[in-house]
Amino acid sequence: MKDAGSKLKTLANELRQALQDEESPDQEALGLLQNLEADLHQVIEQNLSTNEMSDLLAELQTRFAVSHPVAERYIRDIIDTLGKMGI
Repeated sequence: MKDAGSKLKTLANELRQALQDEESPDQEALGLLQNLEADLHQVIEQNLSTNEMSDLLAELQTRFAVSHPVAERYIRDIIDTLGKMGI
C-alpha cells in the first residue's frame, strides 16, 4: 500500500506540474485536481475508497482527453494504480 501511495502522490504532483506548465493553465482543472489530491490523501492515509474520487477521476479524464492529452495520461496511470490497490 505504501509503494502505491507514493506512486499516487508522484503521479498527482506530475499532473499538477504538467497543468501549471501550460501557457495558460486551466484553473478549473487545477481545482478539480486539488479535490482529487485531497481524496487520494484520504485513500492513502486512511485506506478509504470514495465514489467522489472516482467521479473526479472520470471528470478529469474526460476533460483532459481533448484539451490536455499529456495530463490525461497521468489520470489513466492514477486510475490503474488505484485499480491495482483494489480501489
